[in-house]
Amino acid sequence: MQQSITSFRDSEVRSAGDIMRQAGIPAKPVDYITGKVISRKPLSGSTKYSYCPYCLGRAKLNGQDYKTVLRPLQSVTYKNLYRVDANGGAKILIETELECTACRERDGHPKRITLDDFSKAYSEPYREESGNFVDSNDIEELKKAGFAEYAENLTFNNQFA
Repeated sequence: MQQSITSFRDSEVRSAGDIMRQAGIPAKPVDYITGKVISRKPLSGSTKYSYCPYCLGRAKLNGQDYKTVLRPLQSVTYKNLYRVDANGGAKILIETELECTACRERDGHPKRITLDDFSKAYSEPYREESGNFVDSNDIEELKKAGFAEYAENLTFNNQFA
């Protein structure tokens, strides 16, 4: 059950994890205790999506063939232990992440490649072309906005009205 925000101001709150526990059970535990690698496998390398988007961009800028210069990302599976309550209760989670063996984090560990990294590298940003308003009676405008099926149903219904 959710508590009011005033309950977070008591003296027992010592960390963000305490606030999350008071607000309810989070989808993923917030207090990491320890973890270990249980599996490390390279991706196939058959497509450009098997490679680090940052390294791939650098290779293309230098005019290099990425398949000969780069190594594929590694799929690393971790077995992590998280604290879930103050009485010593803990939960084990199996988590899989992609890591680049060439790029490094600030602490020297291999860079973890996320879905956001792939989205930034490969997706096109949404651009509004004419705005958010359309005339719902203008069939061509509806088709341009991506509502062709609705426009066709509108013309079909207007034929029999």
